[in-house]
Amino acid sequence: MMPNDPLVILHVGLVDNISNSIQTILNRVKSVSDVT
Repeated sequence: MMPNDPLVILHVGLVDNISNSIQTILNRVKSVSDVT
């Protein structure tokens, strides 16, 4: 086991969560734009 393994797993997990959050925000902005 390499000492950097947990950091890589954490990085991948954070990037996945951030991309999901950004997509959710963009969907909300788009739906608000459609209403106005």
